[in-house]
Amino acid sequence: MADGKDGLDALLSFLQVNHFSEIDDNGKVSWASSRQEKGWLVPVATGFHGITDLGQAKNQRDPTTPHRFAESLVTLGEFIMPYRIENLDTMLWEYFTDLERNLYICKQKQPINEI
Repeated sequence: MADGKDGLDALLSFLQVNHFSEIDDNGKVSWASSRQEKGWLVPVATGFHGITDLGQAKNQRDPTTPHRFAESLVTLGEFIMPYRIENLDTMLWEYFTDLERNLYICKQKQPINEI
């Protein structure tokens, strides 16, 4: 990554909320919060990344279907109130498979915006 953070550190910095206080001349303390981005951002599991080759595993349930160990893929999603949705395709998701990169993901049909 360009800023020297790995994926997890970048995800956590997006979710981080910083709280700080200020004291005025009369000694009154006021608190405020800040975040890197506005909106309600949450981590969303969007698929899997295969970490082994396709093959057979001992005691697998269906011996006719190839097996692969995989790990979850996580990204950030913004919660948007339904009344703010202008196009139904921005709410719908579709499956996508990239076998060359061992990716099995679910993504928006039409992204609203990309960070």
